[in-house]
Amino acid sequence: MVVNTTVSALNYKDIDEMIEYFRQFNLTYHNFELLRGSPKEKNLTLPPLSEVKKIHSKAIRARNYYIERMKLGLLEKISVLGITKYTQSLKERVLDSGDFPFICSAGKNIIVLEPDGQVKLCELLPSVGNLKEYNYDIEVLLKNDRTKRQMAEIADHCRCTHVCFINMSVANDIKTPFKLPYYFLKWKK
Repeated sequence: MVVNTTVSALNYKDIDEMIEYFRQFNLTYHNFELLRGSPKEKNLTLPPLSEVKKIHSKAIRARNYYIERMKLGLLEKISVLGITKYTQSLKERVLDSGDFPFICSAGKNIIVLEPDGQVKLCELLPSVGNLKEYNYDIEVLLKNDRTKRQMAEIADHCRCTHVCFINMSVANDIKTPFKLPYYFLKWKK
């Protein structure tokens, strides 16, 4: 079992207690992800960047705890902690400067399919169509005008901290395998 904690300004001061509490269970790991999007509750925001960096440090140490407990091998440790540190650094970069080093792959190798058939290139964006209206042919739907406009918007403007989409973008970057050992060693410092 994995526990995923969404971090916001409302709970970031409780991270240490959460980490400690969940260690009593036989988890695969305890993950921490930043709040994303524009929640309806206006007081639901991210903590300051300086606190996000502290949380990231705690989160990667927590992830290492579970790796050590499961006695995973060195390559898996380098891979998991390297990708974790890399994605953390990307999120911090986006929060600090709005800069994202590559175009988000939303709509290219990842989409969101809602229960009613609505297709979103990203969960934070409006639907580009309903799969039912395209005879369940996703390839045709992804060639419509709304998709093309939204893909252009993504290429020009998207800079988010949504780890699912960051991971898919990172997976498409041919430099990633070389970056993981670097970020693993960066975490170790």
